[in-house]
Amino acid sequence: MSSALATGDAAPPPPQVRVNVTVPVMTLLGQSDAPGMLDGTIPLPARMARELAGHESTWYRVLTDPTSGLFLPAPAQRYRPTAEMRAHLLLRHPTCAVPGRGRPSSMLSETDHLEEYDHGDPSAGGTTDAENLHELCREHHRLKTLGLLDPVRDDLEGTTWWESPGLMMARQEDGRDLATAQVVDEMTAAWEQDEHLRHLRAEAAARRRWVREQGLSPGDLVTGPDGEDDWWVGHDGDLHPPGEPPPY
Repeated sequence: MSSALATGDAAPPPPQVRVNVTVPVMTLLGQSDAPGMLDGTIPLPARMARELAGHESTWYRVLTDPTSGLFLPAPAQRYRPTAEMRAHLLLRHPTCAVPGRGRPSSMLSETDHLEEYDHGDPSAGGTTDAENLHELCREHHRLKTLGLLDPVRDDLEGTTWWESPGLMMARQEDGRDLATAQVVDEMTAAWEQDEHLRHLRAEAAARRRWVREQGLSPGDLVTGPDGEDDWWVGHDGDLHPPGEPPPY
């Protein structure tokens, strides 16, 4: 609100919002049109992803297995994961890890140990590493803490089995790049169409501005942008190609 607050010598707080845009390295190099991903849930056309990356001074490298596409471990040796571990988990679990839950992890998710951490004897409990952590929304984190959800991680397959005692068992895959060639082609076509429409809107705005500057009125005949005569001014303030204008 453009307000000036008296904070004395207190330093301003650091930024609290971080938006992750993940771009495949071959896309950055211009050798692929695989899309980028916004917070792991929204695909971005390759050209847009390259433009976003080109305006940033700092990039973070994310290592993945070249065969499976799974994120490689980023170890941490304490109960609370580091900022780097947290960023890794947000990429690995872009949505709540519970099957069928589509809430983005960037919205108030909580980091949880699959095998519970033993505060009294850390060596006897689950470790704080990428293979034993996942991102849960607050509701499902509470249900797991109450013992109503029991996840078991399969590191070799990159999947987690979820059991609700006496109710269900389901399997959930970790996040990975699932963009197919068809998705890439459709996104590229949509992006090119959007750019074409944006170009047409810019041209129409330029013509309307010229009509205002010339003081023309609807129905007036003028020379068009291509030098052709008998273009006419419409009620929309734009120029129209030669043809019979409506009566004014």
